[in-house]
Amino acid sequence: MKKALTFLFVLLIITLSYGQQNFDPEQDSPLPKNELKLNMLELLVMPAIGITYERFINDHSSYGIYGFVNFDTDTRYRYEKFELAPFYRIYLQSKKNASNKGFYAELFAGIN
Repeated sequence: MKKALTFLFVLLIITLSYGQQNFDPEQDSPLPKNELKLNMLELLVMPAIGITYERFINDHSSYGIYGFVNFDTDTRYRYEKFELAPFYRIYLQSKKNASNKGFYAELFAGIN
């Protein structure tokens, strides 16, 4: 019985001392600065590949580039062989911890 009480006391002390640590989610787990996306729908629908690279400047803006390569230009869906489109995004969410998520306004230019 004495061992069980000692074990419970030690477990309680460990739990309470661990619970006193400060955790700030904004400071302790920062957002990733880079994001790479692969458009799987284009791979499934047609023989093409679309890749997007996005670099986050801060919690509400980012820039990046979208690249597209079409391996079959005879399809009706997309006729161009390639496309490069740099972009700049401003995220419109004003909620706390909604960094780089949700609706955004985008400026872009396409080269194909």
